[in-house]
Amino acid sequence: MTDNTRNEIARHSLEILKLAVLEVLYQHTGPHKGCMSAADIREKLKIQRPKYAAGSVNDLFHGTLSYLKDDKYADHIYRDAWRITELGISVIEKENAL
Repeated sequence: MTDNTRNEIARHSLEILKLAVLEVLYQHTGPHKGCMSAADIREKLKIQRPKYAAGSVNDLFHGTLSYLKDDKYADHIYRDAWRITELGISVIEKENAL
């Protein structure tokens, strides 16, 4: 595999993960609609906890949520609470219309 191929796979995989996390926030209908923790998102996506996690098992999701915040698709509300923004909603609704 070339470096370019590897890098494209990594970028594409990150975009897929971001979209999956955004979809979970979009579909959330709990007590605080659209507002979830990284742990809740991981559980909803059925991503198993690694047996030997050196750091927080939710670091992958915190990072993904940070990317979504940079893109203005999600907001960090408090502590570990995140919600989808109006722009994020429009992205999901556009994807669902395809």
